[in-house]
Amino acid sequence: MGESEPMIQSLLLGASAAAIPAPCDVTLTNANVWTGAAYEQRTITIQNGKFTNTLPLANAVDASRLYLTPPFADAHNH
Repeated sequence: MGESEPMIQSLLLGASAAAIPAPCDVTLTNANVWTGAAYEQRTITIQNGKFTNTLPLANAVDASRLYLTPPFADAHNH
């Protein structure tokens, strides 16, 4: 498993990287996904710590009230 995968999981699931002992297989249904131009509701499946194009899993989470975005870097400083 790559070093960035636990961080991706922690961002998606709102937990610290230390709280996730192993990759979890989950489907986020109706997540508000930032596409670069707007938010679109999509279903996202994560298997073995990676985004996949598989059918939704039995372990599904309703993410309709959550927003999935790429990490943003703030280059602002004083």
